[in-house]
Formats: sequence, structure tokens, C-alpha cells
Amino acid sequence: ILSDFGVKLPTNRRMLRAKVWWTLKQIRGRYLPTEESVQNMPQVMDPQVSDQMELMQLAGTLAFSADKTYLYMLLCCESVKNIFVHGLTDTSAASIASFANILMHFYNDFKTSPQLAELAILIADRQQSKFNETQPLNTANHNVLGWVRPISSTLKYHQRAYESGIASGNVNGGMVGKLFCVQAQLFCCSITLPELEGKFREGVAEMRKMNQEFMAGCACIVWQVVLNLIGKSGNPGTTKLIGEAMDESIELYQQKMPTKVFYGPWKSMVLLFFGDFFAAAEDAMRRGDEFPKLAVGMMHGFEAVFRAIPLFIMARSDNAQRAKYKKEAMKLLRRVRTWVKKGCINLVGPHQLIEAEYAASQKNANLARSYFEMAISSFRKDNFHQFSGLSCELYSDFLSEIGDSKGSQIYLQGAIDDYRRWGAARKVDFLKHKVAHISG
Repeated sequence: ILSDFGVKLPTNRRMLRAKVWWTLKQIRGRYLPTEESVQNMPQVMDPQVSDQMELMQLAGTLAFSADKTYLYMLLCCESVKNIFVHGLTDTSAASIASFANILMHFYNDFKTSPQLAELAILIADRQQSKFNETQPLNTANHNVLGWVRPISSTLKYHQRAYESGIASGNVNGGMVGKLFCVQAQLFCCSITLPELEGKFREGVAEMRKMNQEFMAGCACIVWQVVLNLIGKSGNPGTTKLIGEAMDESIELYQQKMPTKVFYGPWKSMVLLFFGDFFAAAEDAMRRGDEFPKLAVGMMHGFEAVFRAIPLFIMARSDNAQRAKYKKEAMKLLRRVRTWVKKGCINLVGPHQLIEAEYAASQKNANLARSYFEMAISSFRKDNFHQFSGLSCELYSDFLSEIGDSKGSQIYLQGAIDDYRRWGAARKVDFLKHKVAHISG
């Protein structure tokens, strides 16, 4: 496919990386798409050229699925360059959305990538093929715009991708939209966990009816997290993802999990929210700096938070590994600081919460108090009950550590109230037992 456009595929990884860098430099200097340039571009009329361009986009998708990162990047770059040379096709929006993903997460360009993601959506609005609009809608919103806009703003586009996919016969693209739409609602303020559980139950049933077992498997991981939080997991524990939706002890060890990239963030979340800080810290240490470079939705931003907090908590314990915990936590904190500085508004409150735990590990009680209270205020202002509950709970633990038992009890009750509003009944029961133990 590359040779059809006069591009020679490098024979080794080092040369491939150099080729990607050079092609990217060319695009940013001469071929970077803008709304004005796209408006003046013709639609490709030559069926052979159109087919070749669409095949290149498809090849990029296959390279992405096969985890051939640099080949995927080269194909995306060449696809964008061909838009300037030849014009637009039905897959041009997907090419530009994929290129925006590369710029944001591989080259840390949080300025240009959202503009390109919006452009991809604009082109998708104009194209005739509903079959081909699912990928740009999902990629532009899940991988790019969801980092710099409120997560709730992406829901309508994922819903649209779902509807377009089902209507046009692109079932896989539609189910991706369905999955992204439902999981994003776990981090929105407008829906409770019991409502969300119903959406997952319905979504998984539909995915299986459509023979989309991979998507159903991914959805079941998040569904099981929800079941654990509301107390319908069917197992006596809290952090094991075992119940109606899945059984991690079977699926993980038999290597039937959809992907470790999708499993990891949700496991980190359930360990943190149920207070198993040692297991969460050990999990974070074992996985190290394992973050996907390209397949990243906002969940992977939250994952950095879910991993950093228990690491900082264990760093101020008497555990022999506390220095290593702190070193790993600092890597994650620096990463989150960079994201927030570059405009990731969804991590402002979570970043304050990590800073609170960092200050606590530095034995700076006044600064820790300030950051905890800023985080709680930020979350409650936006009605993010899940994070305000977590912040109150962690603040309560910290106040107990420094001897402020009255303040600790006040914030522990605040955590119970916030978790109740979220619908996390099992977590509420968990904290009520803690209150009874303290009172006793």
C-alpha cells in the first residue's frame, strides 16, 4: 500500500522511527490540516486513488490492533499527507482523528491535537458514509477531546457513533461507541451507580447479541466494578472482580481478558476505593510506567491518580519499600502535573488530591489540609460524589494520623454522605462499620 504512493517501508525499527519523525515534521510544516484548507479540498473522484487511500487507513487500523506503534504512526502520517495531495475520501476524518491522537499522546501536543479532533468531527459531519463516521467520532472524543473538555461533552458523540454504526452495519464501530459512552458515565455527575448498572446490563446483552464478545468482555470489567461498589457482586470481598459480570481469577490466569490495558485502570480503581492501599501500591509497582501511548482515553488519566494515591499513602507507612513507593509516586505526580498544566480540566481536582497525599508524605500538615480541602470543594462544586467521597475519606484518615479525631469523624461522615449520593451502597456499609469500630 505504501509503495503505491511512492513510500518505501524502512527495514528496521530505528529507521522506521526516523521515517515517522521526518514525515511528522513534513506534515507540521506543510500539510497540517485546517478548517479553511479542508473546505477548499476536492473529493477524490478517481476510484483507484480513493480505494488506495482507504486501504491505507484500514492498514493503519490493523497496525494499531497488532500493536505495531510506529507502523501505525507512519500510515497515519502518510494518510494525512495524501489528503493534501489527492483530496478527501470517506476515511479522511478517521485519518485526521488518528493523527490528532498521535500528536497528543506521543508528542504531548495538547494545543494542536484538539483542533484536529474538532476538524475530524467537522469532516465526519459532511461525509456521506455513516459507516465510516464511527471511528473519527470515537477516536476524536475518547482519545483527544475527552482530555481537554468535560467528559460529559463526549457522550453525545459516542451515542451518535453507536447509532450510526448500528444503522449502517458497522456493528463493531457502533459497539465501541456504546462502550465508551457507558463507561464515561462512571465519571459524570449526572448518573448514580444503580442507574449505570442497568445501562451496563443492557449494553453487555446487546453486545453479545451482536456477537461482539471482545466489547462485551471489556464492558464486563467495568460492570463488575459497579456491582462491587453497589454491593451486588455476589462475593464476600470487595476488591476481587468476581461476580455476575466476570471472574478475574479464571479469565486473567487463562489469559482470556480482553486486554491488560483495559483491565488495569479498573483494578486500580477498585483497590483504591475499597482502601486496599498495600495491594494497590504493589500493583502499581509491578506495572511500573506501563501506560499505553496511543490507546488512551481519559480513564488512563484517572488511572495515574488511582495508582499515585496509594503509593504516597504507603510511602508514609513503616513498610520497608516506602522509598521505592515514593519514587514511583513522584513519577505519576509529575505526569499528572504536566497534563493539568497543558489543559486537562478533568484532572484538576484529582491532581489536588494527589498533592494532598504528597504533602502528607512530606509531613507538611498545613499544606496537606489545604490541598485536601481544595479537592473536596472542587469535587462538590461539580457534584462529583465519587471523588468528593474518596477525598473526604482520605482526609479523615490523614486527620486521624495527626491526632485530630473530631475532624476525622466529621469528614468520615462526609464521605459516607457523598458515597450514598453516588449510590455506592457497599462502600457506605464499609465505612459505617469503620465508624462503629471507632465509636466502640
